[in-house]
Amino acid sequence: ALLSKLLVDRGIALDMPRDLPRTEATKVSASDAEGQMKVDQRRFYGHQRFVHHPTHGGICVPVELAKHFDNFVLHVIRCTVAQTSTNDMAKVEERQLSTEEFVVKVKDLPAFKQLKEKVDDIAKNASWFEKYAWDNAHFLSGCVFYAAGLAFLASSDFGRLLVGGFLVGLGHSIVTAKIIHLSAHGAMGESELYNKFLSWFSGDFVGLFPAEAGFDIHIREHHPHTNIIGLGDSSTWRMPMLPGPVYLFLAPVLFPAVTPLVGASLLVKKPLKLLAFLVSAGLGLYTFVAIMVHWCGYTPLGGLVTLMLCRSLFSFSYIHINIFQHIGLPMWSQSSRPARLFQMASGVLNLHSNPLLDLAFGHSLISCHVEHHLFPRLSDSMCLRVKPAVRNFLLANNLPYNEDYYYNRLKIFMVDYEKLMVNAPPIWHYVGLQ
Repeated sequence: ALLSKLLVDRGIALDMPRDLPRTEATKVSASDAEGQMKVDQRRFYGHQRFVHHPTHGGICVPVELAKHFDNFVLHVIRCTVAQTSTNDMAKVEERQLSTEEFVVKVKDLPAFKQLKEKVDDIAKNASWFEKYAWDNAHFLSGCVFYAAGLAFLASSDFGRLLVGGFLVGLGHSIVTAKIIHLSAHGAMGESELYNKFLSWFSGDFVGLFPAEAGFDIHIREHHPHTNIIGLGDSSTWRMPMLPGPVYLFLAPVLFPAVTPLVGASLLVKKPLKLLAFLVSAGLGLYTFVAIMVHWCGYTPLGGLVTLMLCRSLFSFSYIHINIFQHIGLPMWSQSSRPARLFQMASGVLNLHSNPLLDLAFGHSLISCHVEHHLFPRLSDSMCLRVKPAVRNFLLANNLPYNEDYYYNRLKIFMVDYEKLMVNAPPIWHYVGLQ
């Protein structure tokens, strides 16, 4: 009420929506405003945009009010409003309406070291078997699914052909999505040579995508620069020329066929590595087509087409999870990127556990993606083991912990496809209050 009176005295109208829940009332004490304000996140209520402060119930202020405060940030200090110079106001007016902001009180933001110590304690008490046995067994199961699927594809029975196609698709996803992902991070074992072999086998030989290019894109760009515009913003997954239904439900069929072409294009400036990839990919493709011809009884062209169709079975979900878990979340500019802990907590989303997706892609790509981004060298088993500690730590410190169902995210992208996948994303700014 005092804040409202001060604003009215300055000639600023405070027009609050009447349908706000009680937890977002305008009451705030001086001590709360000064000492407890931690996160400032813009929210949308109807057609009017508000800045929300979750401070023991929090306060909501229309975006227009923010123009009257320093640097487009709401400062509440002993319930007095900071004066704004004409120059500051001019800068505020120049801000784009698509800009979003998080305001964090720096001294209340926990250090990443605090969380790392908790996770390290859990990892130290885990045996080799607990760390790596399940993931290596998962790799072997993927190979078994692949072999069994190829055997079923040799049948003339339609039902067995369907089962064979499903098993080949599942085995291909395990080997080329989960295993190449973990081995690129060195999370399949303690041996560097073993991880490199798995990266080559699952990437170059089976997946027809160079492990070298995958390492550059994923390890050197996406992980350290998660949701940073122009660096790790997942823009490689955007294809604005395609309509939403085509991108989400038709284009993934071509994903296995296009993959080697994209991979080769990424190595054009590295001729020796390009040659090595072409040899490995050619040998791998020849091996599988030869199996389809001599074991399953297909013609070379028929075997190649059938193989690519089977491999594309889980390409739909693979593309979906890569966009669901980052796009639509806060994107940061390089100049105002947040602290690493806040960057990963705000820019990564976990999909709720799904038995089929967990089997095809692994926990680090599905239900433990936040944990994986915070601690990328952890195996799938360890990501699942540390998940409760990470979740409790982030929530206890008022940090985001994003979770949603696969189906919910799919509906969002179907409805807002143009906004999320065609238009440029809104840029969020991280503002630390000293």
